[in-house]
Amino acid sequence: MFDLGAVLIDWDAHYLYRSLLPDDEAIATFLREVGFAEWNDALDAGRDWDEAVDWLAQRHPERRQLIEAFRDR
Repeated sequence: MFDLGAVLIDWDAHYLYRSLLPDDEAIATFLREVGFAEWNDALDAGRDWDEAVDWLAQRHPERRQLIEAFRDR
């Protein structure tokens, strides 16, 4: 089953990052700077989680903990 458009499950990365970043502006900046939407699309398409986290964290080492949190939490 696919839940395109979050009709069945209310999912949003902001839910996680609200507990890790100070405000919605900081969340939006983080998501934009790391290219979260494209990265998440690749995960949805079947990209390996660990490889994807390592790949993105290498490009944004200062954001490694936030990137890993998406996988780990």
